[in-house]
Amino acid sequence: MKHNQSYHIAIYGLGIAIVFISTMFIQIPIPLGYANLGNCFVFLFAMFLNEKAGFIIGGVGSALADLLSGWSMWAIPTFFLKGLMGYLVGSLTHWNT
Repeated sequence: MKHNQSYHIAIYGLGIAIVFISTMFIQIPIPLGYANLGNCFVFLFAMFLNEKAGFIIGGVGSALADLLSGWSMWAIPTFFLKGLMGYLVGSLTHWNT
């Protein structure tokens, strides 16, 4: 089934919001910062959609959480690292399609 552009915008927006909320509000303090559930949702969206969606959803959602939670100096590295993480998971799960 072919989807139009507004479908992809809605799915990406939903994914970014879920990653942002799970990263921002479900935080477990650890010695070097905090652990969160955002990575789980990055993995899920990358596996169920594709590598492009994994990059965008993982990068933007996690960087937005860093910006608004007081870790703004890490927003740009987080964007690229979490985006790369989502891209790699998406490409590994869709390598034979």
